[in-house]
Amino acid sequence: MIRRYLIPVLVIALWAGGRQYARAQLVLNGAKISINQGAVLYVAGDVQYESGSVQNKGKWLLTGGWHNNGSGEVFTEDSDGTVELAGAGTAGQVVSGTPVTFPRLALSGSGTKELHTDVTISRELTLGGRSLDVGEHQLIILNPAPGAIISNNGSIITSTSKGQLVRSVKAGDQYTFPLGARGNRYRPVICRAGKEGRIMAQFLSYDPDQDQYNRNALEIGLSAVNSHFYHKIEKAGAVDELTCTIPFGSQPDGDFETIARWNGSRWQKVPETVIGSFTDPADASLNKSASFTVPVGENDHAAVLALASLSAGETRTLRVPNVFTPNSDGVNEAFVIPGLEQYPENELRIINRWGNTVYREKNYTNKWKAEGLHDGTYFYWLQVTTPTGERQVYKGWVTVVH
Repeated sequence: MIRRYLIPVLVIALWAGGRQYARAQLVLNGAKISINQGAVLYVAGDVQYESGSVQNKGKWLLTGGWHNNGSGEVFTEDSDGTVELAGAGTAGQVVSGTPVTFPRLALSGSGTKELHTDVTISRELTLGGRSLDVGEHQLIILNPAPGAIISNNGSIITSTSKGQLVRSVKAGDQYTFPLGARGNRYRPVICRAGKEGRIMAQFLSYDPDQDQYNRNALEIGLSAVNSHFYHKIEKAGAVDELTCTIPFGSQPDGDFETIARWNGSRWQKVPETVIGSFTDPADASLNKSASFTVPVGENDHAAVLALASLSAGETRTLRVPNVFTPNSDGVNEAFVIPGLEQYPENELRIINRWGNTVYREKNYTNKWKAEGLHDGTYFYWLQVTTPTGERQVYKGWVTVVH
């Protein structure tokens, strides 16, 4: 027989350093609970919420599921503590019932945690190396800080039933959507918005044909679309210009050359997609990335996006950076032009403000570090030869900051 601890209308206060234990199942029915900073409420089983309020400034740790049957807010507005799903086993812990908002949610223990309802995080989500399967629901991160999701090599699964990860974003900041799938496939999305608002992202770890996005319906310029997975990205609020990067692995995924978008009847090439190198500590197999501007805006529909291969003779667009910082900190040390490896036959010239050539290299390989030069702005001239023998020239300015 399962033991149920029913908490009626009363007050439980846990002070710093205090620890309260409940075993089997804890039912809140009109209770008022206060967990102070440094205190822990430990439930070795499920939590069932009917009504009441919780002021959580410490930690509420449970090994079972969270079942939310109430219609109001569980946590008080000043709550900034953590609810930690710390269960073990392959069955996974479940958050179910009516939609619920947690100030902070953390995952630990083992197994994949699951959402059977919409969940909102007002402050911070810590994945702790675990996976969180959102099912057909939304996981909403209200905090617009880029670090509001701490993944620790964990992932959010949106493939099972087409759920979404939704993030509030600020203009100009970079946000990682740590998306994955059951079976340890990890394919995140990294986005930067021109204005504040929300970005919704999905990773669908299967053939887009299954969702009626016919991979054989290709516009001129494309030869193939990735059969292993695709992404959906959607914007809301004031977000307009949205630039994103999708990392991938040339070995597990394929040596793709662009991003394609489903336009309602066929796949078309996303203009100015840049293929570059990539490093991700969560997955060493991710060695490349596709960077592009998300073609969203018309009726705010989701953009359906997939890695793709170009037809023979199609040109690849380069985006030359306008600044680099050779200051020996290990970051942005060299003048790296993403995608230049696709044009091994090239020539780069760097010219100072007096018109003198200070650097020249044929078949440039992204290694110039402005050795012996002062901080300042320099003019670059880059010529590349396409696979068809056409010569293309890129000109512009680059700033050196030591």
